[in-house]
Amino acid sequence: MEDPNPAAHAVLFSQDLLVEMWPLLDAPAKAALRGVCRAMRRVVDGSIKVVASPVSGFSAAELTAVLRCWPGVTDLTLHVSNAASTLVPLATTSLTRLKSLTLREFAAEQPGEAWATPGGMPALSVNLAATLQVIDISSCVGVTFIDAVGSCAQLKCLRMPCVGVSDLSPLAACSQLEELSMCDDHLVTSLAPLRACPKLRVIDASYCVGVTSIDAVDSCVQLRCLRMPGCCGVSDLSPLAACSQLEELWMADTGLVTSLAPLRACPMLRKLDLRDCQPELNDQVADLQLACTQLAHPSSVRLVGLVYELQPSMMH
Repeated sequence: MEDPNPAAHAVLFSQDLLVEMWPLLDAPAKAALRGVCRAMRRVVDGSIKVVASPVSGFSAAELTAVLRCWPGVTDLTLHVSNAASTLVPLATTSLTRLKSLTLREFAAEQPGEAWATPGGMPALSVNLAATLQVIDISSCVGVTFIDAVGSCAQLKCLRMPCVGVSDLSPLAACSQLEELSMCDDHLVTSLAPLRACPKLRVIDASYCVGVTSIDAVDSCVQLRCLRMPGCCGVSDLSPLAACSQLEELWMADTGLVTSLAPLRACPMLRKLDLRDCQPELNDQVADLQLACTQLAHPSSVRLVGLVYELQPSMMH
């Protein structure tokens, strides 16, 4: 039976007690307390860490409100299905805790929009650039350069597959970078700026057909994984001799490579993809296994097109 006078059973909590209860509440309960008082609203807003905009998009005013009201946000995902100028607030925000920024469906601004340079990423405020560690602009069609990334000195991860960036020079300012994904970027031709990123552990340059040299990776002494299938212009693996911690090398369809000798300096190598490479490389695998003892010999004698990797039984 419905209570005719629910207010009679209301419980009145002091502000101090509500704050003490805070760690015990689940997310819906916390959200429900936002309207209790100004103090609780500040507590609720300050506790919000992850924000994702609707897939249908948002307005600049809505983004401004989010950045102002929720100062504790650490992870922000924005679907930009309307005008790219809605990202203007990113250039003025005073957020100091944001660690991860993901842009979805972002197409570079149209000519005439003066808030950022045509073809570039949205401008980032000084405060925002100082804290960002992850930027994901995967499949953001129309972004052809990433100058804004150069101001992110703490950046650890940049994901930009299927983006047409031709110049990686802004990354020379990102000395903390650990992961770079730029697969299917047909415009980039030089990895030289990566010499300034000695902490890189993962580089995915799959099908970056304009890349003809991996000389820059000799500075990436902490490199664990290099993906370069389809980089058909690469012919020399000697820079990898400086990457003694390398564990995975994916180099399918790199038909100009004729020697695996540099990989003897990579004793931790446990996965090597030689599909559609020069057949003569298969004859070099046995010698390579003497130096790279974690490379398991495939059970099949047909070496062409196989992926050499650590056997499950050897991982225990």
